[in-house]
Amino acid sequence: MGYFALCLEDVAYSSSYFIQKTDHGKIWVLQWITPELLTEEELLSRLLVLAKSNDMNESQSAVLHKDHIRFDASLLPQVNWLEESYRALPPIDVAGFFIYGSHFDGDLPAQKCCMQIEAATAFGSGEHGTTAGCLQALRDLKDGDVSPENVLDMGTGSGILAIAAHHLWPVKIVAVDIDPEAIRVTKRHLADNDMLSDDFICDVGEDASAPVIVEHGPFDLVIANILAEPLRTLAAGLCSQTASGGHVILSGMLIEQADSVLESYTKHGARLEKRYDIGEWSTLLLRK
Repeated sequence: MGYFALCLEDVAYSSSYFIQKTDHGKIWVLQWITPELLTEEELLSRLLVLAKSNDMNESQSAVLHKDHIRFDASLLPQVNWLEESYRALPPIDVAGFFIYGSHFDGDLPAQKCCMQIEAATAFGSGEHGTTAGCLQALRDLKDGDVSPENVLDMGTGSGILAIAAHHLWPVKIVAVDIDPEAIRVTKRHLADNDMLSDDFICDVGEDASAPVIVEHGPFDLVIANILAEPLRTLAAGLCSQTASGGHVILSGMLIEQADSVLESYTKHGARLEKRYDIGEWSTLLLRK
């Protein structure tokens, strides 16, 4: 039955098949999700072509007669499945940060840094090991009496780390991302958290030579939660935009990639202060 499920592989977003018990015995159920509704005739035609191409005999092909098939087609509701999936998730509590969506109707913990972060088209909601590692590194800097006056969040995504930094240090934050959608989402989250102000500067930029970074650098704290290869590529530029004695938080790398990323930054004057391995992901806290 599996190859019957493939009869719409050129048009279907997904397909599945399984056995279902009924009052009259067991039946095979085949399901497809397609961009447009298909008619019963179109589906039967495709099934028959597939049967012939697989050399099915007449008795085997007889099961494909419309008298033996119950056909049903319906439109799926227009639903943002990303947002729906997030509604099923509880708030996240990590490193003294309480991260919740607008659907949360409980009491916000008074002793936590509370951040409203929605399901979004940009990365960063708090549950991923890389984001959690960055949040823990920020908390450790705060607990160690580090007081940056100028912070860069490179590859800001949803803006969660920039917002977290501003909770800990109400100073100038520059949030930069290569994707304009990430900047839009970040500004939305700043508004949701009552942080839209002159302290926050959000702009599109590809690397450390972006005008917004050059204008406001160097920075006492640089955060970059991206991927291993971009982190290595950005090493020279980010280190040049980090003030002497400043800190750099790097994440987005697998544990086995951490040493090569670290090497890229030690070449430019940064040294490792602490490493956080969470699941299969690693976060590095460096000082220049």
